[in-house]
Amino acid sequence: MSNDYIYKLDKGFSYGKLGKYEDAIECFDFVIKKDKENIIAWKYKGVALNFLGKYKEAIKCFNIVLKLDSKDSVAWSCKGFGNFFLGEYKDALKCYSKALELNPKEAHFWYMKSMALHSLEKYNDSLYCINKAIKINPRDSEYFAIKSNVLEDLGKTDESKKYFKKALKIKKEEKENKKLEYKWIFQAVNVKGLAIEDIQSIDNDNPLYKLEEEGWELVSVSPLITNGFTRGYYYFLRREFIKVEEITKDAPPPE
Repeated sequence: MSNDYIYKLDKGFSYGKLGKYEDAIECFDFVIKKDKENIIAWKYKGVALNFLGKYKEAIKCFNIVLKLDSKDSVAWSCKGFGNFFLGEYKDALKCYSKALELNPKEAHFWYMKSMALHSLEKYNDSLYCINKAIKINPRDSEYFAIKSNVLEDLGKTDESKKYFKKALKIKKEEKENKKLEYKWIFQAVNVKGLAIEDIQSIDNDNPLYKLEEEGWELVSVSPLITNGFTRGYYYFLRREFIKVEEITKDAPPPE
């Protein structure tokens, strides 16, 4: 993969981090024009479109990602996000159910499935899902707020008030301006053709080995597929950071 691809993708992530989603899309489109099967560019173009409220366009991007890799749980989740905000709750529910089949330990997927079920007035099922989300991550105020809403709709007012107070308490404890930084790295499949689980099990070949020690958290793994063959894998990572530095369109590429 050429350096200009790497630079444009990295710059696209930086623009997205700063909330400059149109500029981010411009960077991802540059990559897509050169490589129409670049999963990472299609996926995060879709994410940027979701943030801009262009849900139908975003769904088209995620459909392309899923055509290339039907096991991408993040793409299923993001597609469901678009469906949800278009009022297509049944379609959103299908997407989140699929995402959870692939990754049942992701609290956010349970949360969004709960939201879809709540919108469909399936309150008991919604309560089950939000409880699963809270069990995985008991420190997210939004989860308790949704549980409060569901309990209210079930006529359990006293319980609803209890969880609303819990949501407010957690909200106060959360950092007000928590920011995350993102990065991605690419590793080609080596001559032995090691599968991704094999690569992750070998410290010397694992690109995450030192990054994990530096506080980076793996968000997703996506294959680079060209002409039907997997050429390598993109690792998308995040960690909390202290300072956001402004970037400009004419910023020179990194050395």
